[in-house]
Amino acid sequence: MCTNALQANQVSDDDLTLLSLEDLLNLTVTVASKTSVKSSLSPSTVSLFSRQDLDALGVTDLVDLLKFVPGFYPSFTSVEGNQSYLVTRGHAQKYANTVLFLLNGRRINEDYTGGINYLIRHFSLRNIERVEVIRGPGSALYGANAFNGVVNLISRNDQYAGVSLGNNQSAAADIGLSWQGDDWQLTLAGAARKDDGDHYQDIYDRLGRQQSTQDPTDNQQLEMSLRYQHLTWRSLLQRAGFEDYYLFRRVSDEFNQLQSKNVIHQLAYQLWQDPAKQLQFHAQWQQGQRKSLTMLAAEDDANFQQAPFLFGEDFEYQSWQFGVEGSLQMNEQWLLAAGAEQINSQLPKAFVRSNYDLLGDMHWLGAIQTFNQPQQRTTLDKTRIIQSAYVQTQTEISDSIQWTMGLRYDSYNDVANRLNPRFSLVYQPQAEHVYKLIYGNAYRVPSLGDLYDEESGLTLGNQSLKPSTIQSLEAVYSYLTPRFMFSGSLFHNSIEDLIGFTSGDIATLSNIAKSNTSGLELEWRWEVSGQLQLRGHVTHLINSASTIQENGNLIPSDQLSPNNYAMTTLEYKLNEQWGSNLQWSYRSSVAVLANQGALSLINWQLNFQPAPQQLWQLQLRNVLDKRYQVAQIQQIGVQHGNALFELPARGREIQLGYRISF
Repeated sequence: MCTNALQANQVSDDDLTLLSLEDLLNLTVTVASKTSVKSSLSPSTVSLFSRQDLDALGVTDLVDLLKFVPGFYPSFTSVEGNQSYLVTRGHAQKYANTVLFLLNGRRINEDYTGGINYLIRHFSLRNIERVEVIRGPGSALYGANAFNGVVNLISRNDQYAGVSLGNNQSAAADIGLSWQGDDWQLTLAGAARKDDGDHYQDIYDRLGRQQSTQDPTDNQQLEMSLRYQHLTWRSLLQRAGFEDYYLFRRVSDEFNQLQSKNVIHQLAYQLWQDPAKQLQFHAQWQQGQRKSLTMLAAEDDANFQQAPFLFGEDFEYQSWQFGVEGSLQMNEQWLLAAGAEQINSQLPKAFVRSNYDLLGDMHWLGAIQTFNQPQQRTTLDKTRIIQSAYVQTQTEISDSIQWTMGLRYDSYNDVANRLNPRFSLVYQPQAEHVYKLIYGNAYRVPSLGDLYDEESGLTLGNQSLKPSTIQSLEAVYSYLTPRFMFSGSLFHNSIEDLIGFTSGDIATLSNIAKSNTSGLELEWRWEVSGQLQLRGHVTHLINSASTIQENGNLIPSDQLSPNNYAMTTLEYKLNEQWGSNLQWSYRSSVAVLANQGALSLINWQLNFQPAPQQLWQLQLRNVLDKRYQVAQIQQIGVQHGNALFELPARGREIQLGYRISF
């Protein structure tokens, strides 16, 4: 099963270079089929990052990792604002809500936006053993929001400690502790990071009240787990805080505040576990809280003389889920997997905060007040109930051909039910050559915000929305040897019923668009010698076209996504102690940016390993200190007569860290 199937494939942390190709080809993944299968023969196109890879690449944050996934292009600022977005195979979506994020096989996307960065910000990967990624649809296994990708984060149970310091007054620390008996194990892991942020000059401010700003961050993460025989319990606490940061369309960063907290409790019990049959019960409870405050520009300044007009939100999200899933080896050629699940989610709090009487005569209140009466909600108090079941068969037609078929049904109490199939044919005529043909359907369900937002100055929901759907067809060829790997994926995605705003007296959410995208992903990994490794990927969009209704207000993905984006990593190991890592990322022009030129960035890392379990690491991000802009999915203003869709990105960052495993 997803939470336990990796135990036989652990890789030692003694060597912090990239995982060797020979080891990589022998590893199994579970995210593609919920059963263990060799990564090269999985029924989906997958990417795999071991703990060893994460350390060697210097990746500590989830958003940083997404840059290394073929087909993925994150457009996030350091504070991960609400207008940030993630591009997957040419499709750009706010809140990253067309990718399903899993923690130990369980969904952690929240149902208010359907995404992850509204409540969960700067997810630390310090306590992650490995990351498995489906590139393409996954709704036939995972349901809603596995639209164009699935990312499974798998926790580890190791002992380690690390500290780092850097420019912008940054400081970070992490620690993992573990105690083990004959049939039990207790683990505690924590990570914290704080910095004052980069400083930006000549920023856009629509009222001209300030010329400079910064983007400080303050994040903590704590994870606890207890395993007793076949029972596993995990709890995760995440906190993030931002103050005095640059927020689009707001007047002064002096009052900008945002605090978010996310709590996840997971329980899993392995009823059966042997090579022929597995059965697991699982349950999860999640709660997210978000409080914000910012200064707004009042349209009638005469009524706001006593104090600046402050506005924010007081928001809470809750969900619980439970289910059962398992697999049965019917015979040597036929494996059957199935599962059932129920998820309930709701918004106990959805209110605004202000120092003026927003819902009365707008008089000054003298302090911040939350307008928390039932009739003052910004999102209706509704509970979403999802009941799901899936079945999948994997059949070895011959020694060289494997056939996978899957089907999942999701029943909703508030939107249309969905039935999603998928088919995969894997052909391996020789050990070095693998061919795949993959077809899948997936969907993004309208979020609770899409359906039930009241007019709070931001959005107005629509309870008649239909799910956005995607049909995907993909052909894959892989060439695999112990020293060299190359893979090419040719894909075509047809998307219907995209959700956006309609223009008019009142902007309302509606299904207003469709799109078709074809593209090519290339991925390679080459062990040139025992000292030199080369790893990279490139995505090229052959065609990307959107059709939007005449009254629709939606920025098409072809204006938000570069036609070409790539990442290449060169690792050189001088000897057993010294090594370095050079990373080069590239994207072609993005239409919504004022500067529509291409962008190249270089990161560099120096590793010194005085002993097998110790590591000193010097990291330089954006080595050339390029000043550039990050595209945003919504217009933030007008500058020099042109619409503005961008926020500044950080310049050079330097960090020196030390880590020890024990």
